Amino acid sequence: MAVHIITAASSNTNTAIVDAATQAVLFVNADGFIEYGFGAAVQFTGGNSTLNIAGNVVGRSFNAINLGTSVVGLPDTGGSNWLHVSSSGSISALGIGVSAIDAFGGANTITNDGNIFGDTAIRTSGADNKITNAGVITAVSNGINAVIDDTLISGSILNSGQIHASTGISVAGGYHIVNSGTILTSLTGIELTGVGNTVQNTGMISSGNAGIAILSGAGPNTIFNSGTITASTGFDGIYSNDGNLSLDNSGSILGGVRVGQISGTQHTMT
Repeated sequence: MAVHIITAASSNTNTAIVDAATQAVLFVNADGFIEYGFGAAVQFTGGNSTLNIAGNVVGRSFNAINLGTSVVGLPDTGGSNWLHVSSSGSISALGIGVSAIDAFGGANTITNDGNIFGDTAIRTSGADNKITNAGVITAVSNGINAVIDDTLISGSILNSGQIHASTGISVAGGYHIVNSGTILTSLTGIELTGVGNTVQNTGMISSGNAGIAILSGAGPNTIFNSGTITASTGFDGIYSNDGNLSLDNSGSILGGVRVGQISGTQHTMT
């Protein structure tokens, strides 16, 4: 097991931290930083890694942090990683079309109490991922993007902080999403595809397009809203392109609901 500790004295802008060992460990102290421009600033591919970021990690042109390995046509490898960004920490990817954090292989746990920025802030693949945000996520495209690995996808997303993005959260099935914080987007607040997604909103979702959009899938997708969902004029608070939607609303949905099939209880609709 390799342990990497980054302090002010060991910080640099020319060397990436690369480790293919299982159970690799990285500590970036509050006065430390890693910055790299010719690949991911941190690459841990062996799985079961532990990363605690109290300082700064910057990918100038590529991803800031890669965990695991994406494998075409087969399940991804190197999952079961644990990453925590503390309140003093930040992870930034400055390139176009790159992610601040890519976590492959499933069963990854990512907790943010600091700041994460990228074209996509956090992207995960596979099953049993858990993402918790109590800090600030800022993205050009997707704040959080959960994609299918082979045929596997599931997990949970808990947001009590802030997400600012074009699309706040995008998942491809099997996710339980709880928002008690704020999601502010220029396009869609939460985008659902696939089946078996559940959204529980007690916070605020404010979007330039649909607040919550179900784009495809045979259902069921379930939404519990006791908070506020707001869409721009001419768009829907909740929109379902196809698939079944079960909606329980006791909050406020500005922009209304447009669906193909709907069941459940609707209390207050504005």
